[in-house]
Amino acid sequence: MLGNMHQNTGFQSKSDFFFFNRWILKIAGLWLPENKTWYIQLIYKIYALTIFISIYCFFVMTEFISLLDTYSDLNDLIKNLSFCLTDLLTTGKVVFWYFNIRKLQSIIRRLEEDQLKYERCEGFDPEEIFYSYKIFGVKATGTFLGLGVLTFSGLFVPPILSTLKVLLTNDEFKPPLLPNSSWIPFNYDTPKMYLIALIYQAISMILRVINVVALDSFIMNLMNFIAYHFTLIQQAFLKITQRKLQRRIYLQSLTPQEHTIMDKEIKEMCKQVQKILGICKELENIQRYLIFFQTMATLFILCTCLYLVSSVEKLVKTRKNM
Repeated sequence: MLGNMHQNTGFQSKSDFFFFNRWILKIAGLWLPENKTWYIQLIYKIYALTIFISIYCFFVMTEFISLLDTYSDLNDLIKNLSFCLTDLLTTGKVVFWYFNIRKLQSIIRRLEEDQLKYERCEGFDPEEIFYSYKIFGVKATGTFLGLGVLTFSGLFVPPILSTLKVLLTNDEFKPPLLPNSSWIPFNYDTPKMYLIALIYQAISMILRVINVVALDSFIMNLMNFIAYHFTLIQQAFLKITQRKLQRRIYLQSLTPQEHTIMDKEIKEMCKQVQKILGICKELENIQRYLIFFQTMATLFILCTCLYLVSSVEKLVKTRKNM
């Protein structure tokens, strides 16, 4: 399955609309580098296979194993179950990517096929429309990545800094709970081993954050690319009279040949709309099951978060009474 995915991810967008998305996908081990040298390709495939086995197979399994230690405490069980479900969904997205990468690349190729060349006129600049959507995609992807890294930093940076402080000052160390509940294959009751356990979890977490950003932002930018095409056709149709007048083709003196040219362009624009609508339907068919499971998982996580928030005050009073 990994081999099939990597044989087909060398596709590169001609318009470079997805350059930022490809860069993140490469870090996540989901997109082959453009360098076709055999040893570069081999090294990257080993890197991708290592990520898949260690992060999406082994580490997710250790999270489910950790549920055995918390089944007696409902609050801890619900919290850890939310983590497990989130990471299981991430693994499902990776598998979805392996099976559907060819279809997604085919959609991009069809969207990038040579189309009618619309000339610029007052109030209509095709190049400006393209770059405005491209910049929006880059900003949205960067914001998504920044929020993911910020969440990761909030979980792991404080305990790493506090552990380093203990190592430097030789203070008494009482190992707190790890940010992510997972089975650790070694003891971490000393500051050095606890720091290693933090780094072990942090590497897994940051790779999963990058993976989620890579996959979700790619689909988001694909829909952004479709929106660009609709906007371009809409503006081209609205400005068709100005563009024809700009060519010195006046409505009062159009020759039969010039009428044919205008009719042909309008027909081609209608065909392009039908083509994009067909692509939207195809993308919906590809994504529908993944969206369904992601929606159900999100609703479960939201409900568990609301439950945990509502039980905080009750939990604090219970502990004070004890």
